[in-house]
Amino acid sequence: MPFFLLYNNCGMKKKPLAILPVIILLIIAGVFLTKNLQGGFSIEKKLPITAMLPQQNVVGAYVGKLPCASCEGIDHTITLNTDNTYEHMFVYLGANVAPLIETGTWEKSNGTPKDPKAAVYMLKEDVTGGITNYLIVDKTHIKQLDINLNEIQAPFDTTLTLKAN
Repeated sequence: MPFFLLYNNCGMKKKPLAILPVIILLIIAGVFLTKNLQGGFSIEKKLPITAMLPQQNVVGAYVGKLPCASCEGIDHTITLNTDNTYEHMFVYLGANVAPLIETGTWEKSNGTPKDPKAAVYMLKEDVTGGITNYLIVDKTHIKQLDINLNEIQAPFDTTLTLKAN
C-alpha cells in the first residue's frame, strides 16, 4: 500500500485519505510565505559580497586608511563587482569593534565641476540610498568627492589604491 494513504481507525468503514497533495500544498505555501518583498529568499545573516563571489567577478578592490580619534586608524576597502554591486568595509584598528560593512550598487559616470571629462564612480548604498562619489584619478587610484562632485579638502590623504590580485 502506498505510504501516502492513511486509514480512518475510528471504527467506521476504512477510507483511504490521500495526504500527499496536502503536504505538497503546505510546502508550496511555505516557500511563498518565506519570500521577501524583493522577490528573493530572506537570509538571516548575510555574508559580505566579496565572500560570496568568485574573484573573477570583481572589477577592483580599492584600499586606504583614514585617521581615527579613538583608535589607531580605519582601514577601508571598496570592492566593485562586475554585476554593479559593491561592498564598502570599514575596519577600526586597535578597537574592539566589529567591521562596518555597507553594500549597494555602483555606476560609472562622467563629469565634475572642475573637469567635465573626469570619470566618477557613483556608489548608492542599499539601506539609506545615500550616494558617495569617487573620482577615478588614474588606473590605480580613486578619491572621494563631496556631494557637489568637488574634491574634499582634508588634512589627510583620502586616496584609495587599487589592491593587486
